[in-house]
Amino acid sequence: MKSFIAVGIILLSILMALSFCVASEKDTVNSPVYLLSEHNLSIGLDSKFRVTYAGFSPVTTGLFMNSFGITGAGQKGMADLEIVSVSNITDAEKSLGSEVTMQLFSAGVISAYGNEVLGNWTTSDARGQNVIVQTIPTNKSSSMYVFGKTTDYATWSLGDDIYAVLLSQFDKDVTEKIIRTLNISS
Repeated sequence: MKSFIAVGIILLSILMALSFCVASEKDTVNSPVYLLSEHNLSIGLDSKFRVTYAGFSPVTTGLFMNSFGITGAGQKGMADLEIVSVSNITDAEKSLGSEVTMQLFSAGVISAYGNEVLGNWTTSDARGQNVIVQTIPTNKSSSMYVFGKTTDYATWSLGDDIYAVLLSQFDKDVTEKIIRTLNISS
């Protein structure tokens, strides 16, 4: 009796496997799959500068951030750089698009710094696209406050739903060089 049950279970398993193999397209289940891929980061700063990887974190659904700290020997200031991959997982994010999602992210950053923009200037990135840099007051509770009372903030596209977010307390020349030379490649 046990052998008949075992044979029955085996036959049922084989039939189920065959049914999956011969299922029509209307019987298939489709689901989005979000994958991260490795890229190379390069910034054209001289050897006085050090770029330190601070880690990876999925911030919210659809935003994945790699954090870097930039310091320079003999240079006043420092910078925090985030490389953000936007996957727009939710329907609301899909309807907005990755660029609008990043604009909302930027509004959140500026809000965290007191909703005050003291000024702005424009430069171009490594792809020749314009990047608006906003000068905002440095949060007094931030470790960056020791380098000055203002911080330059910029967010720009690196292509393929990948964005750079820069908070820099270096002078304008160094900040501009970071933006102009930062490149992501596969």
